[in-house]
Amino acid sequence: MQNNGAKKKTVLLLRAPKEKEVDAFEQELKGADLEVLSIPVLSFEFVNAGELVTCLEQYTQYAGIVFTSPRCVAAVVTVYKELATELLEGVKKLKCYVVGKSTALSAIEAGFLPCGQESGNAEMLSKEIIKDLEKDSKPLLYPCGNLKKDTLPKLLDENGLKLTEVTVYKTAPNKDLEGLVRNYIHSEGVPEFVVFFSPSGVQSITSAVPSDILPLTKVKVIAIGPTTQKAIEQQGLAVYGVATKPEPQALLNIILKDR
Repeated sequence: MQNNGAKKKTVLLLRAPKEKEVDAFEQELKGADLEVLSIPVLSFEFVNAGELVTCLEQYTQYAGIVFTSPRCVAAVVTVYKELATELLEGVKKLKCYVVGKSTALSAIEAGFLPCGQESGNAEMLSKEIIKDLEKDSKPLLYPCGNLKKDTLPKLLDENGLKLTEVTVYKTAPNKDLEGLVRNYIHSEGVPEFVVFFSPSGVQSITSAVPSDILPLTKVKVIAIGPTTQKAIEQQGLAVYGVATKPEPQALLNIILKDR
């Protein structure tokens, strides 16, 4: 796609790309001739490895495993070495439910055969699980972050399905966030688009970065998913667009809609 000398649209992604991997969002947007930069809004720490190992060792007690983000999958992979070979092979054969294609890809790389990748959020995934499992089935193992929402547990519980939740990572604001944003604005100017990927990212930016540095009322704010949209609106900010699925193409469609 050529821009014929016109100034490129600038996009600030408030997320942390996977280490040592080509970031799919950056790749997709740059391929459309956009100027893109990612800033890690949050930091993450894996926790409760012992509890997770115990659950995985007892995998036969579960009807399946649920992943709502690639980081949840990564937490499980970090404890693989603690499992005997036959146990690990059994774990990988668990019915696996995921939100979004990036989580599905991580699950496949971890040895699972995921379903539900077309679901863009927890509510959509719950509908697929409810359709797939009988009421009063064995519980589903749910490795999750400390800031996870209660949407999935609540919807499944209302339909006679249970989750065994294990908090496998903790989320905290990036202590260098204000400096990173300040340096970006100083170098590149205020971006045309700012993309939020999580409610915790919204909270981190609005509490750590003054509005005179990043004036969110003067840019086009995009939310990945309705939960993030709600968090943005609760800050009194207008939402330019909402990607219904956590996928690069869904984001690109919003950015290019007025081109």
